[in-house]
Amino acid sequence: MIIILAIIAFCYFGGIYNELLKIRRLLEKQEQRIHNESQT
Repeated sequence: MIIILAIIAFCYFGGIYNELLKIRRLLEKQEQRIHNESQT
């Protein structure tokens, strides 16, 4: 039972981690876009 809960928790937090990476990449792209616009 403990092993099953650990697997579920691992998948759950892994999903959150992937979402955070996606959000961070989107924010970095937006920042780069802002920098490019400010340069021109």
